[in-house]
Formats: sequence, structure tokens, C-alpha cells
Amino acid sequence: MEVPELEKLKESICSGSSTSLSVKNPVAGISYHWYDSPARTKLLFVGETYITDALYADKTFYIASSNGTCSSASLAVAVVSVMPILRAPIVSVEATTQHSITFTWAAVDGATSYKVSVDGGLTFIYPSSGREGHTHQVEGLRGSESVSILVKATGSMDCQEGAHSAAVTGQTLTEFDDIFVPNAFTPNGDGRNDVVYVRSQTVRTLNFYVYSQWGEQIFYSPNIANGWDGTNRGSNQPVGVYVYTLKAIMNDGREVNKKGTITLIR
Repeated sequence: MEVPELEKLKESICSGSSTSLSVKNPVAGISYHWYDSPARTKLLFVGETYITDALYADKTFYIASSNGTCSSASLAVAVVSVMPILRAPIVSVEATTQHSITFTWAAVDGATSYKVSVDGGLTFIYPSSGREGHTHQVEGLRGSESVSILVKATGSMDCQEGAHSAAVTGQTLTEFDDIFVPNAFTPNGDGRNDVVYVRSQTVRTLNFYVYSQWGEQIFYSPNIANGWDGTNRGSNQPVGVYVYTLKAIMNDGREVNKKGTITLIR
């Protein structure tokens, strides 16, 4: 007897599902016997198409052909693989700035992609690092703003999608005024508070302007190390209130525009 030919030698199914296995081009007058082991000790079914029970683990089936008096010496083999339900990722906060939070998680065995939710699970999207990525960055936030994230792993089959992670919350850094300009100075040559400087530890580039009360620009500096000494073209300026404006690019890329007054005292 010839060994039966099967439609599929390998099949992948979801845990708890059943599947049908069929003989390809069945021959009239030949019966097909399905077994759970090569020893043929337990006959599962006789027929051309066998529908398995619900399976929760990988299973191999063995099929023989018979004409009623003899059976095929060799067996056809069908392997059914049960795809596991993926475990929930373990998520943590990787980094925070004043305006962003970055979350990260370790790879989940069997996962082919990940999805994240920042609205309590109402909607899920692929991470900012890509569908196979292990990080997600939330940007455009305010200082001291909190964001909670859920992450779930997905596999090659929809049914592999398991529970999402526990909610993890990150908070942006507290926003503070990281540029300081004194509101008064005393350019009297005593070596104390003679020059007004823009003070900051986080400025990358700066444009600093000072104007008289009539709106005339009397000082400009593109360098945070250079301050105004109370003069204009070498001449001391009178006591009074002056207006300053500045535009700065911070180390984190933010643009800061600031305006205020400086009182000159002698």
C-alpha cells in the first residue's frame, strides 16, 4: 500500500483551537486511519478528513492507508504546532526631560511586534521606535506632566496576543525658568555688579538686546559671556529703566524668548 499524501504536513493553530487535516487526492476503495503515535495503538479516526480535538500543546498525527486486508507499511505524518499566548511585557521609564518621557521594555519571546496605549487601553498604536521596537517616546508635554502607558506583544497570529502590561507612569521634569537676567545693576566701577549678564547653564545660543526708554537699541550681544556695562558707544548711559529682549536656544533644542526691564543705578 502506498503512503497517503496529505494536504498539509504542518499546521499552526491557536491554543485551544482545533484544525482539520485531509488526505490529498484520496483513492476510491481505500480507507485512511488516523493514529496518535507511530505504534498505531490508538485509532483516532477513519476517513479522508480528520478534525482534531481542541489542542493546547503541539501534536503529531500518523496516517495509514488500508484496502481492508493490508495497510501501508509506512505512515504519513502531520505536525500541528500550537502557537503560545505571549506574556505581557515588563515596562519601565527609560528617560525624562521637561517635555518628553521615554518608556522601554525587554523583548518578549515569540513576539513579532508591539503596540502601546497612552489612553488607558482605548486605542493601541505601534511604538515610536517602530512596530518591532522596544521603546516609545511621548513628546510635546509640559513640565511635571504625567503619562501612563500600556504595552502588549503581538505574534504572527492574532490569537497570540496576550494581556497588556501593567500600567507604568512617567512624569516630565519640573519646568523652571532656566534663564535669569538681573533687574538692576550699578555700573559705578567698584567691581561689584558693574555689568549685567544673562545667566544660564543651559543656553546653546543667545541674542541679547538692550533698548533705551525711547526704543533705541544701545547694546547687542550674541555671546552669553558678554554683558552690558551701562555704556553706549563708550558713553555712560543715564540712570533709568532700560528694556531688554533675548532669544535663546537651549541645550534641549527649545527656543526661549524673554523680555523685561533693567534699572541702571549709579
